[in-house]
Amino acid sequence: MGDAGKYLISNVDVDMRWFEEEPIQVKIPIKVELKVTEAPPNNRGNTAQGGDKVVTVETGATFTAPMFIETGDVIRINTETGLYVERV
Repeated sequence: MGDAGKYLISNVDVDMRWFEEEPIQVKIPIKVELKVTEAPPNNRGNTAQGGDKVVTVETGATFTAPMFIETGDVIRINTETGLYVERV
């Protein structure tokens, strides 16, 4: 699965290639929506450092997101770049 595993949650449609009944490639959507499970609190002085923080999503993966993202938010991630796109 490689890096694709950090984007997969239940009920996400993926395309798989098989060879002799063995999966050899998984193609995931370009953008996925993941729920934030952990986000550090916003500190007033943090905006001078770029206004980003590292958040953890439901798959256990971590991504850099803007300061306004909080635990419980759903964010859209680009699976090709691994970058935050927007809050959903």
